[in-house]
Amino acid sequence: MVRLQEELRKPGLTTKEVAKQLGISVTTINKYIKQEMLPVFQEEYRGINCFL
Repeated sequence: MVRLQEELRKPGLTTKEVAKQLGISVTTINKYIKQEMLPVFQEEYRGINCFL
């Protein structure tokens, strides 16, 4: 069970999670990413490419 939990664990926060924590929109987060104001990396999580 522990191994499965480790495999499903996200390697970072999603843009939606960051937006919620900062109290701003996902659109604003994406704008900050494009302007290189937020460090991000792209990785596959559960079969979907995500910015984390």
